[in-house]
Amino acid sequence: MLKSEINTPEMEREILNTISIDGHFLTAVFEHGHWWVQCACGAQWSVVDTSEGFDTEQVSQGDEDFHVLDDYANPREGDYLDGDDDVH
Repeated sequence: MLKSEINTPEMEREILNTISIDGHFLTAVFEHGHWWVQCACGAQWSVVDTSEGFDTEQVSQGDEDFHVLDDYANPREGDYLDGDDDVH
């Protein structure tokens, strides 16, 4: 059995500790016999096993504006807003 086919809380933690995708806050879901990671923006990746651990294959893009709006609502330290309402 592949690790991505094991449905345990320990495997969920291992996946979330291993996989990071820039700009996305990920949650892990076990569905259809294997793990998926997804972001609140709707983007989703299938978790796949490799000889070096885990990797992902993106299956949906999600809403590209979601993170722009999130950045505007929750600016990070050092960000500032100018008159065009963009976070810099």
